[in-house]
Amino acid sequence: MSPGEPDSLIFFFALAVNGALAGTIYALIALAFVLVYKASRMINFAVGEWIMFGTLLASTGSHAIGLGLGGAVVFGCVGMAMLGVGFNAIVLRRLVIRPVISLIMVTLGLGAVMRGVAALCFGGIPGGIALPVSAETVSLGGIDIGADKLVAAAAAALCVGLVSWFFGAAGPGLHCAPLPTTSRQRSLPVSMFTTISRSSGRLPA
Repeated sequence: MSPGEPDSLIFFFALAVNGALAGTIYALIALAFVLVYKASRMINFAVGEWIMFGTLLASTGSHAIGLGLGGAVVFGCVGMAMLGVGFNAIVLRRLVIRPVISLIMVTLGLGAVMRGVAALCFGGIPGGIALPVSAETVSLGGIDIGADKLVAAAAAALCVGLVSWFFGAAGPGLHCAPLPTTSRQRSLPVSMFTTISRSSGRLPA
């Protein structure tokens, strides 16, 4: 083994570990896609904008209103839940019997509107909030990992696990699309599940 190989291996494993930790955050974005699809049987191409909006609402609660970390997170979740219910009542329910392409175009247009509204309404708001987590790195087997990354990955894994458990416990008969149901199917109210999906979409922030 050449003298430079140990350092190369450590660098490779550092990239792999940090990539896996970042992947848990992106898994939450994939989870948002799944929740929205199960709620409305549509692919929401504005998931990124929903996440951005939730982040900005939480940041507004922290910096503009002066809420603590927990209060800011609750403020962001409640705001996104209200936005999701409103979008479902005003837009989605009117498109239940429309072609799928109509739903896709609506999400694309919604994303553009949300980007414009965010630029107008949250121009002076910082894009993040301070977390009570040390910025120092933790050394594991010679690999330096940020403590904040470990906390974020653990929170993301917990959220994915809870949602997976929920659907596993609910059974295969659970569906949430706004379609007529049969006696063999169990359904959740669309507005309630859309609330869950929209507010969950801010978690990666």
